[in-house]
Amino acid sequence: MCYVGKATKIFIFVLTVLVVSSLILTFSLLRRHHEHHKVNNCTGDSCNHSPALPNPIPAFTATPPSYNSPPTPGAVLQSPVRA
Repeated sequence: MCYVGKATKIFIFVLTVLVVSSLILTFSLLRRHHEHHKVNNCTGDSCNHSPALPNPIPAFTATPPSYNSPPTPGAVLQSPVRA
């Protein structure tokens, strides 16, 4: 039999824990998804309803300041005329 170091044993343990937890999470999500669809079975015209969507967030409607507006007469600075 081969010698397996301590770090290798720790790596195999961590890998095993990750695989087992991934499997448990996957199967629980699949079960929940299946039960959700099982409860929402519908027949005939009751299947034609649209799903309930949350209310949309209203768009921001404030107008930004206009940086291209003409300056006020008192704020205009004139540079000296050079000859």
